[in-house]
Amino acid sequence: MSFKFPHLWIKSGEVARTLTQGSLSKFKHLIKWKKSESILEAGFASGSNSLQTLVPLLPHDYKEFIGSDISDEMIDYAKKEFKLPRSEVVKLDVCGEIPSQFRERFDHIFGFNVIHVVKDPRKAFKNIKDMLKPGGSTFLTFFQHTPIEHSFVKLKNSPKWGRYDHNEMIPPYHYSASPLDEYQKDLEAAEFSKTIIQKAYETYTAKTDEDHEVLTDLFYAVNPVQLQISDEKERNEYMKEYISEVFNGPVVNQRLDENGNKITDLTTLNMVVYATK
Repeated sequence: MSFKFPHLWIKSGEVARTLTQGSLSKFKHLIKWKKSESILEAGFASGSNSLQTLVPLLPHDYKEFIGSDISDEMIDYAKKEFKLPRSEVVKLDVCGEIPSQFRERFDHIFGFNVIHVVKDPRKAFKNIKDMLKPGGSTFLTFFQHTPIEHSFVKLKNSPKWGRYDHNEMIPPYHYSASPLDEYQKDLEAAEFSKTIIQKAYETYTAKTDEDHEVLTDLFYAVNPVQLQISDEKERNEYMKEYISEVFNGPVVNQRLDENGNKITDLTTLNMVVYATK
């Protein structure tokens, strides 16, 4: 999947930060830093999430930090806005052919909320291993189910919206009885020397109108299918139905508090992986 709307991604960044910080706070003790390390982050997007979650954890004497993403729009934005000493932003498909200069280059590779959106997780894990130096490590977080995938399946099968291509937005193991088991098999196939797998629920709770706007912006930001619809009226109708499907889907829970105010919980079952080469 390639996301196309960096400004919306920035506006909704609180959601990604909340989910990422939850996983890091529980499992950052697994990361072992050394001197003068090379670091890669896959699925970097605009870089805003990294600045507030990963960058504060970096040792001051790191050698280089490379942020990578598959989206041209995100890369262009990050190149202009992401400011960090000894850093670079590059285009990289973690499931594609890895540049020769990236093989066995990195001491650490991070990927937050990204593996569930790649087309070939098994190839991604293998590529991550190939990019690590001997003894290097990777720290990855990803979801069993995303909040948007069920809506894309429904719209894909809709008589009205099925003519648009939704397949890219449906994770590879959506139809599996246990996506996390499938990811674990892919990890085993990559043959890391040591792998630690943890599961943890993370929640973003929207209590105010502003919180709900943040969630809506996020769901807009991760829907590139809308770009296929040239007619504005039809596109607005499609997005209205899409947003309704997401908020009524199985990953998003809406309820009322004791005062009758609407509360929305976005709860994901995360798989947290720490693996060494």
